[in-house]
Amino acid sequence: MNKIIILVSIFCMLGISAETIDFQGLTNDAQPYFEDGFRLEATNFGAIRPVEGFNGSFSGTEVSVFPSFGFDDHGIELTKVDGQAFDLASFDLVEPFSLELLPGPADFNISGVRSDSSVVSTDVTIDGIAGAQTFNLAGFTNLLSVTFSSVGTFQNVSIDNIVVNASVPEPSTYIAMLLGMILLGLGTRKKQ
Repeated sequence: MNKIIILVSIFCMLGISAETIDFQGLTNDAQPYFEDGFRLEATNFGAIRPVEGFNGSFSGTEVSVFPSFGFDDHGIELTKVDGQAFDLASFDLVEPFSLELLPGPADFNISGVRSDSSVVSTDVTIDGIAGAQTFNLAGFTNLLSVTFSSVGTFQNVSIDNIVVNASVPEPSTYIAMLLGMILLGLGTRKKQ
């Protein structure tokens, strides 16, 4: 029984790591773009482009991404490079200028495919005022892919600060686990 408890506690030590994809490494158009073990790819002939300057002051980072949301059905697909599941916690949509003069609502769809092949989806509406809006998501867990896409035309909006959680064993976790196994082995050896 003690060994089972010890083994369970060792596996519980594996950490969950929150990563923020902030596009700081993006300097030119990229297709696909890789950051922190994640792959982002524009859909339907779009491109992932850096937007610098005034957008940085809105989103808190120097670079946000314009995925050609200016036309119907363009978006960005997010996957983990190693194919493992991840959770999507939040993201920012950044409006460089007021959208009040543009026709139609500024809506976006976020759709994720889970590891059991089920789909989770939600729509968000931006407020039309220049600046960044953070959208916190619930239920976007155990995902293999997520697609951010525009609904309607001319959504001149960029995306930034995508917060994802993924099981990432840290090197210190491995060292602690190895040390625990050595101590467990020494403790059992002394009893015999």
